[in-house]
Amino acid sequence: MQKKNCIFAKKTMKYIANIITNSKIDVCEYINVAKNINDVDLQIPTLIIGWGNVKDLYPNANILEKKINDTVSWTYNNREKRQEYEPDLAKFIKTSFNRIDEKIPYTFFNVLTNKLDRIKKLLKYIHSDIIKVFYITEKHIYIYNGKSVTGISLSDLEFYGIKKEKVINYIKQNSHNKLVYSDSFINLKVKRHINENQKVIPYLYALKYNIF
Repeated sequence: MQKKNCIFAKKTMKYIANIITNSKIDVCEYINVAKNINDVDLQIPTLIIGWGNVKDLYPNANILEKKINDTVSWTYNNREKRQEYEPDLAKFIKTSFNRIDEKIPYTFFNVLTNKLDRIKKLLKYIHSDIIKVFYITEKHIYIYNGKSVTGISLSDLEFYGIKKEKVINYIKQNSHNKLVYSDSFINLKVKRHINENQKVIPYLYALKYNIF
């Protein structure tokens, strides 16, 4: 039990994107808002707000080109060009959430059609030392291992007479498995962005509690 607490100890959360701005801005918790570009991870999508900021950070930036490099882009602030600032900000946030599906591969494991040896491998994987987040809903289980998500239908398991409670008890036996039963850890803003996309829930949980 002590080992489990150590593995899943709460740490500083990770983010899906950054916004660099000198102004207060109301965005969801998965977007990192900072004043200093040196305080953020530039390997994830980053939006710089304000042409003045852009010129300070990237003196050779072109005002006609809002993409600076593969991860960094910019837009005007609401004083410079509000008519561009608001749609650009909304598009950046939407794109950042949509990118989760592109970044995290998803596989549905069909227990009705997969052969016995593959089912045995799945059971071995569940009991392996790989850290995993299990998001358990009424009808599905979504497993995130830091790289990809695997989905399993609980209805399909019940077709074989395997009850949900038995599955959960099996998962609980491994201290490397974190079980999540609700999406209550994310707020309404985030839920609107993911649009009931349940397979990203374990990924968002892992980000919030910096599990990987």
